[in-house]
Amino acid sequence: FVVEIADGGSPTLNWGQWLGGSGSDHIYGLTVTGDEIYAGGFSSDSTSWEGVTFQGGHSGSDEGFVVEIADGVSPALNWGQWLGGSNFDYVNSIAVDGDEIYAGGDSWDSTSWESVTFQGGHSGDEGFVVEIADGGSPALNWGQRLGGSGDDDIEALAVTGDEIYAAGYGTSTASFETMTFQG
Repeated sequence: FVVEIADGGSPTLNWGQWLGGSGSDHIYGLTVTGDEIYAGGFSSDSTSWEGVTFQGGHSGSDEGFVVEIADGVSPALNWGQWLGGSNFDYVNSIAVDGDEIYAGGDSWDSTSWESVTFQGGHSGDEGFVVEIADGGSPALNWGQRLGGSGDDDIEALAVTGDEIYAAGYGTSTASFETMTFQG
């Protein structure tokens, strides 16, 4: 769920929006720009979801997602984007800059992913960042895999201008994407 709390002498609950289907659903990332709220996480089932049109497909296991919620007197679900392959996929962090939404997380499988071209290799539980263009419906612009041969996960994102910062954890330095690390 997502709720709006009005700040003041004491907090006031303005509205709430349920998000999910008939399975296990979790929100891990949330960001706001103007009157648009973006929430991301994972859902284990695509049936019985609130009235939102999703782009991409749900693989039947834990599938990552991002939804856009319009703020107002009551919330409205504008669109949804499934993110993931045929195994376990999670969105753990979201950042926004103008009409570009960035989602980061981890994916256990590189097959059956939504239509996006990834840079970098996939091995095991791989971290990822994708760029989603906002509009009447979302569009996946690009994807970047981040990690080595062990378990990798993107836990935090920040964006300023044309630079995106991703942070997380990894259990192996072997086979990490080509770059120079300090430390």
